[in-house]
Amino acid sequence: MIIESDSKSRLSEIMQMDFPEVEYIFVEDHNPMLYRTHLMNEEFRRVRTRNAANIDVDIIVPIEQLHQAHDAVLSGQYVMSMPYDGRVVLSPKELADIFRETLDIGALTEIDAYQQLMFGFASLGGAYVVDVARYRELGWENEHFLCWGPEDMERFHRLDILGHRPLQVTGKCYHLPHSRGINSGDTVPELILLTKREYFNVINMKPQELCYYIESWTWCKR
Repeated sequence: MIIESDSKSRLSEIMQMDFPEVEYIFVEDHNPMLYRTHLMNEEFRRVRTRNAANIDVDIIVPIEQLHQAHDAVLSGQYVMSMPYDGRVVLSPKELADIFRETLDIGALTEIDAYQQLMFGFASLGGAYVVDVARYRELGWENEHFLCWGPEDMERFHRLDILGHRPLQVTGKCYHLPHSRGINSGDTVPELILLTKREYFNVINMKPQELCYYIESWTWCKR
């Protein structure tokens, strides 16, 4: 499943021609800010399987690690698991271009000398597997994040506070380089404080307090 949000569709013909097996959803939106948390929840509403893997389009995950993350959630022991251990490799353009041409992940994994990490061992976003129904009880994605911000960290720490710390599978994942715009950082001054305030609001709550807060989240009630 892939969801596109824009003033007009740029993927519909490509999806119909080259990826007919993928459920394609277009949401018309003229706001230049990507409402990522809301769109992710819209996808969760359409999921027909017990588990879902949410993987950013610029992240490449080794398939073995994805299987491990899926099996961990399927076992019932975890609500969420991440198919990597916090290491996200910044793939150089030359190797990323080879991968895009060949779809051979070896182009990204086999040369250690080029493996610069984005945030050391501290990355918490980009890819996760989740039990959709159980995650709904824990709030799904926090739609108080209206734009780019620390929503990935909030998700991880929210589940940890509620006693469902996500599993982190041993291994790296790989970030493909791309152009940067308004949706790739703290670019709108009036929203910077809003996103950081929401993050610190959540991580400073005790479990019962956080449960009460999640009860007010209307998006996971519809």
